[in-house]
Amino acid sequence: MAEPFCTIVIASGVHQVRITGSTERSAANAADTILRRLEGTGLNVVLRVECRDSAAGQRITSYLVDVAAEIEVMTLVERQSK
Repeated sequence: MAEPFCTIVIASGVHQVRITGSTERSAANAADTILRRLEGTGLNVVLRVECRDSAAGQRITSYLVDVAAEIEVMTLVERQSK
């Protein structure tokens, strides 16, 4: 099985979601959906973004931090390049 282009982990409390995407857009859109479901919870969220392309990882991280700020979810970010 081919390794995904991007993996995003969203963790909050004891819950964790692992998202894989074959494209930058598909991974970012899926993570956006998960973050928006947390809107209004006031939960601390940890994001870990791992992409084969470090520039894509930076773009996704920036985008998701903006989404989290927009919906007022407290976010900690870890970004890793493969």
